[in-house]
Amino acid sequence: MTKYRCNICKEVIDSVGVIKHTDEKKIFVLCKSCSKMYEPINYSIEVQVVPVSNETFSNILKTKKYFFPMHYRRTGGKFFAFYNTRDSGKIEYFAKVKQILKNVEEKDLPYKIDNLRNPKENSLFKVYLLEEVKKLDKPILKGKSGAIQNIRNTTIDKLKNSTFLKEL
Repeated sequence: MTKYRCNICKEVIDSVGVIKHTDEKKIFVLCKSCSKMYEPINYSIEVQVVPVSNETFSNILKTKKYFFPMHYRRTGGKFFAFYNTRDSGKIEYFAKVKQILKNVEEKDLPYKIDNLRNPKENSLFKVYLLEEVKKLDKPILKGKSGAIQNIRNTTIDKLKNSTFLKEL
């Protein structure tokens, strides 16, 4: 019988809660206990562009954490790029996802968001722990296309080389 080691708690296990291949040809393994609290990074999406307000982005810079309710059904990706919904209407920053926590209660969130769409009482959240938030060499401008209202998936090459949102 094959033995596995949980990537989080390092326990040697016979039965696996979650097993997922990463883009680096490695296997990400979670025991049943850790699979209730952690989620493997979604390597099938390279960059997920998410709309954020100035206040939310300021909190992301301070805490290196981004979150949303579990019922949003977003999958995330290897990176998040942040679309400023207020002043600028452009993408200037992105960050690599380090780890994902799931089923986090609202009282345990790193900061408060007042403008959640479709809030549900007693909602649980998915929290993305981010590496350093980096500035793009040049911002991606809104141009003539409409603002980003929901998520958009793209590649890191398009993120680094696009001038306008429509190019993503």
